[in-house]
Amino acid sequence: EEKTSCIKHNAARTGTEQAADLCKFFPEANRKQKQLLLEADKTLPLYRRLKKEMSQSKSQYGLNLGAKEETVLLTLSVVPQVEDVKVSSITHGFFANGMLDARSKRVPDLQAMLQHTTRRKLSEQELDLFYSKLPDLLQIMQKKGHITDEEFLELGFPPDRNFENEIVHRTAGIRQEPLQRAKILDHEYQVNSSSGTIDQFCYAVKSRINGFCHGANQQNKIRASKERHTGRM
Repeated sequence: EEKTSCIKHNAARTGTEQAADLCKFFPEANRKQKQLLLEADKTLPLYRRLKKEMSQSKSQYGLNLGAKEETVLLTLSVVPQVEDVKVSSITHGFFANGMLDARSKRVPDLQAMLQHTTRRKLSEQELDLFYSKLPDLLQIMQKKGHITDEEFLELGFPPDRNFENEIVHRTAGIRQEPLQRAKILDHEYQVNSSSGTIDQFCYAVKSRINGFCHGANQQNKIRASKERHTGRM
């Protein structure tokens, strides 16, 4: 087994914690994409194929991107060239957030986490509290894959504060997962907690898809009826 886990970062913290946001790939890809779009060739085979598929989706399923259609087609047609980047442009983000140490590239780097993912310098008192409670934090994370607000407070950590210096508690439950603190999504405890919600979500998605397909079929029948009526005239 590769022993990899699926995790989510703290809400509103991806800009300083998520490797994808900290790596060089996206800034480099954006610059490259802008240049390629200026030189985009609408005679390329990929562009023509995408154009054909888009037209079929429009007629069969009612897909309508309006004024954005041409932008989407051009962007997709240059994607293979945009994604031709160096590995170092991606791994840079994992070193920046401390998920990997820059030397061995195998283990997390706690010092990098503390230095690069905080918006302010931590006081000696805060660091002492963190180091003294680290074993407890790891134990909770291994047991449940998530540390709640209540557990942080019980261990002596001060509550979060917003930009107005007001106390903010992260009380979002399993139904508001994007608003929660960092968690291991595929941890057994979390999977069992969210199983009911996932079933409800899948049912809702299937219902919407069925409704969408039914609507598209109805439109096709109406269109066919009009064409037959026009033919008789």
